[in-house]
This record gives sequence, structure tokens and C-alpha cells, in this order.
Amino acid sequence: MAAASFIRCLPLRAIRPVVACACLVLVTSGCQTMGRSASLASKSEPPIVFVAKKSDSDGKVKNDVAGPLQRLAMSKQPQVPKSEKDREHIADLKKARDLFDAGKYAEAEKIFKEVQKARDPERFSLSKLFALSNNDRPMYDSIRAEALFYQGEALYMQKNLRRARDNYKVVVKDYPSTAYVDRSTRRLFEIAKQWLGDHDFATSNEITNVNLEEPNRKPTSTGPRSPHRWYALNPWDKTRPVLDTNGFAIDALRTIWTYDTTGPLADDALMLAATHYLRENDNIEADRLFTLLREQFPKSPHLQAAFVLGSHVKLASYQGSAYEEETLEDARDLKESTLRLFPNAPEAERIRGELKDIYVAEAQRRYDQAEFWRKKGKPKAEAIQLKQLIDEFPDTDFAERGRQRLRELGQVDMVAEHKGLMPKANSIMRPFRSESESSEESSTPKSDSNKEAPRELTPEQSETKPSRRLWGLLPGRE
Repeated sequence: MAAASFIRCLPLRAIRPVVACACLVLVTSGCQTMGRSASLASKSEPPIVFVAKKSDSDGKVKNDVAGPLQRLAMSKQPQVPKSEKDREHIADLKKARDLFDAGKYAEAEKIFKEVQKARDPERFSLSKLFALSNNDRPMYDSIRAEALFYQGEALYMQKNLRRARDNYKVVVKDYPSTAYVDRSTRRLFEIAKQWLGDHDFATSNEITNVNLEEPNRKPTSTGPRSPHRWYALNPWDKTRPVLDTNGFAIDALRTIWTYDTTGPLADDALMLAATHYLRENDNIEADRLFTLLREQFPKSPHLQAAFVLGSHVKLASYQGSAYEEETLEDARDLKESTLRLFPNAPEAERIRGELKDIYVAEAQRRYDQAEFWRKKGKPKAEAIQLKQLIDEFPDTDFAERGRQRLRELGQVDMVAEHKGLMPKANSIMRPFRSESESSEESSTPKSDSNKEAPRELTPEQSETKPSRRLWGLLPGRE
């Protein structure tokens, strides 16, 4: 409204130039759009070998990831040369393949290298010259993809694993629709296993109990550690990188689960990487990878191990009562979820015992908070913390110490014994019912006569009933 009234106030000779400029801009933009559409319609798109999806004008292919069946179908199609240069490169590939089949891997590797370098779209780009990251994949080129893969195969046969890994990685990242992706990921997985020295996945038999009173004082796994250290130089052995063998192995596994998410080895790569960090006592990184495995691959055969071992490393990441409580709470929730999903797991009794340890550790945190206010000279804040300690954790030694401290402060009315409310210290019941019990209960009609009469509590007990969070953590009452 204000703009319209302002325009009405302008004289006619002042409005005419503005209207004329606006019309000129609209006509010019419309003509450019129409001209661009006409020029695009007049141009015929060049055929893309093996891929039915279109490419952008900048030569980058978007959303070109093919599934396993499509890769198999594309592998059966012959290569169609589009130029004289393609014919020469196809002939070179055939010659190199013959040498490769004859066992002359060094000669074949040289020809494969010449072909893939000649068809590299970024061989003169600044991003490759200065090792800059480029997230866009180049236009699909079946000839270069084949040359890259078989150059990696020739290097692999010559035990030059450090260079072979680079070739396989480029195939998986730049050409995810090629038929060589599955074989490239398999080679990357084999190389990573050899470099890490982990020839099997971690199991619950090799983990150790977590001491919450003195965290990080004991290794969390007794499994074999990697024989290589990141600072160990390796200038002569071509089967391993020059430096940081473990880091390059993890990078190879990361390529598998990042760029071939639907492939057969994606969850295995995640599990192998998590196994490595578990055995290296890097609990934070192992926890991150186990979490990713649970979230991204819920149908993986490693799901139960991801829950059991993931809850273990999450609890092992707890650094004590002086640090944040979120890690301890997440470990408790994850262990409860593990019991809910896998009630018959062999590690069920161990997990229930760890839940009791977490319960005591939470009581210790509450008592340490009360000690903090005592040292600050704040008796009221200390009394409040001790009251919460007794309410939430009444059957622990810290609660008894809290009652003694409240008596010293003269807060006798805040002391409660909570007798008969909590389970015995050595009694651990199964927190979740089995399917047979739940089915029998659902099939049996309930009557009012079969209902258990509510338990009567004294006024003192009703005021000091533990919170719901406590009942979800420990088993029910007897």
C-alpha cells in the first residue's frame, strides 16, 4: 500500500523511464531463455556408453549409481567407440588384456596406465595438481574404468598393494556404475584386512569388564592388536604404505561403506573398522562406527554384535563422575535395548551385571555433586542433592552415607529408609518377558478377581517412592 501511494505521487514523466527499463529487462531475459531452450533442443546429446542417464553441460554425471543387476547387464554390452581415439584405446586395452592373461603383469600395467592417463578428464586440472578435493564425479567412461581396474589388478599381482589400492579407490568413487565395482571393493577389503592384521571380527569373548570406579585403567579388549604403528616408516616394502599403514587401511574400508553402501561388503567394512578400534582401545571411535552400523544396516548379520559390543565401548568411554553423565545414560539405554532385542543372547547376564554397575555409578555421581556443594560451604544445596540421592538410589552405600550426612546437618526429617521398596542387591530378574509368556497372557481373559490387590504403602514410603527411571533401570519388585 505504501509503495502504491508513493508511485501515485510521482509525476508521469518520472514513471515512464522506470516502466520502459522494466519492460526491456523482461523482454531481454525472455529472449535469452527462449534462445537457450532452442539451442539445447537443436543439439543432440552425445551417447553415453553403458549408462542411460543424462549428463549435465559441465560434463559431470549426477545420480548415476547403478545396482548390481544393472552392472551385470552393462558388463555384457560391447564397448562402442565414438571416435578414432576410442578405437585406439580399445585396441590397446585388448593388447594389455592379452598380456595380463599371459602373466606379463608389468608390461600390461604400463599399457593400462597410458590408457587411463590419456582419458583422465582432470589430468590438467588445478584440483588434481594441488591435491584439492573434488566432490563431482567425471562423466562415465567405460574405457577408463576398465583401464583403471586392470591396472590395479596388474599391480596387485605384482604385490604393489599401495598403488593398487589407489586404483581400486578411484574406480569405486568415480565410476560407481561400472561392472568392476564389486571386484574393486573386494580387493580393497582384502588389502585392508592384510594391513590391519585383523583376520576375524571381534566377539564378546575378548572384551573385559569395565571398572567404573577407575575408568580407562584397563584395556577393553584382549584381542590381537595391529602390528603396525602410524610412525613406523616403510620405504622399501611395496605391500604396505610408506607411513600410517592402519590409517590407509581404514580409508580403504571407509571407501567401501561410503561409496558402495548397497554392496555386499559395506557392513563388513564397518564391522572390521570397528573391530580395529575396539582392539586398539579407541572406544570413542569404535562407538561411533558401531552406532553407524546399527543405524545404517539394521538387517546386517553383525547387528547383535553391534549392540553388544557397542554398548560395551560406550560404557568404556565413560571417564568418571567428574565428567558428563550423558555417556553413562546412553550406555544404560543401549544395554536395555540390547536385552529387549536379544533377550536370549549369551551376554545377557553380563549386561544385567553392568546395569547394576551403572546404577551404582549414577549414585556415586549424585553423591559427588553433594560433596561439591559441601566443599563450597552450601549446606542447603548439599542437603537437596543428598535428598535426591536417597530418593533415587536408596539401597546403595552412597545413600547410607547420605543419610549419615543429613543427620550431621540436622535434616533428620529428610532421612528415609525405603524398606521393602527396592529389590535385593544380589537379585537380578529378566526385565522383559518372553514371547510365550506374553502370548499366554494375551490369550487368557483377565477378570477382576485375578487382579492383584494394590500394595499399601505407609505415608513415609509413599513420599519416598523411587522415580520411574529407576524402575526402568533395575528389575521389578518381588
